[in-house]
This record gives sequence, structure tokens and C-alpha cells, in this order.
Amino acid sequence: MSVPEESVEPPGNTLDIYLSRETLSAFLDNFRLMDTDKDGKLTHAEVAVLYRAFGQTPTEEEMRGILRGSPTLVDFDAFVALFRKNYRIPTPQSALIAALQVFDTNNSGLISRDEIRKALCHLAEPLTSREA
Repeated sequence: MSVPEESVEPPGNTLDIYLSRETLSAFLDNFRLMDTDKDGKLTHAEVAVLYRAFGQTPTEEEMRGILRGSPTLVDFDAFVALFRKNYRIPTPQSALIAALQVFDTNNSGLISRDEIRKALCHLAEPLTSREA
């Protein structure tokens, strides 16, 4: 288990991403940290933790889909292949802030319980006051 001499180029699949030698080295270092029994393989639960540690945010269901068809224990090369194939560009912080500002009706920089409740009661599938 080692980092290739050259960077890994995507094999033409538009879902794949380029991983630099430095990134692969960080992946390997963290993979080894997760590999507590030092067998060169991670369980699906460990893969999910490592996958999220590198900035990906799949739901549990999405993670099951990503791992579907993978062996019970995943080696480093398989982890890199999974990551490259399923990588999603993270949502920029500015987009998250803009989305949350919709709920800050008094422009205080904070979202109060009442503002959240009001939003939940008036969205596409509104909740009752009690549910909110």
C-alpha cells in the first residue's frame, strides 16, 4: 500500500476527479490511521468515516449505495476508486449562508426558534404549530 509515483489521472469518466500526489499521500496517511488492526483494509463503517473526513457528506442511504458491490473489507486502492467515482463538489460556505439568511427575517445574523417555526409552518409541506 503506497502512493503511486505519479498523480492518478481520471480514466475518462466525467464523475472521476484528479487526485494529486499530495492528496493521495494524505488519503494514505488517514487510511492507515483508520486501519486499527493494520491489515490494509477498512470495514464499510470505517470507509464511511474516512469518506466524510475528506469533506463528503452523503446520507447513510447514499453511503450504502456508494459501498454497494464493494467487498466487506475495502483496501486503499478500492477506497480511492470509490472516492474518485462518487466525489461531489462541496457546497460553498457562501451558498449555505445565503440559504440560511432566508430564515433570518430580522437580519440579526441569528435564526430564532420563532423564525424557524414560522418557516416550517409555511413551506411547501407545512407543519402545524405543534409539529414545528
